[in-house]
Amino acid sequence: MVYENFDIFRDRVLIGCHYDIPDTDVVFGLVATLSETPCYIPLSYPTFAHMKGPINGWKPGMDWRDAVAWTLR
Repeated sequence: MVYENFDIFRDRVLIGCHYDIPDTDVVFGLVATLSETPCYIPLSYPTFAHMKGPINGWKPGMDWRDAVAWTLR
């Protein structure tokens, strides 16, 4: 539904959106924000989060290892 009607979401819901064709991150974020259903699946093993600095509010050029907790075992 979001892909087929993205122009409506872009023009009426999103502020300053520059996408004509959204990527999966934009669609998932939109659905997660508007949905009443939690969008996570608890797992029994470690997972990876996107390291997109601007989305996370990191300073330009910041090393992700200085922004998030991490460990090697």
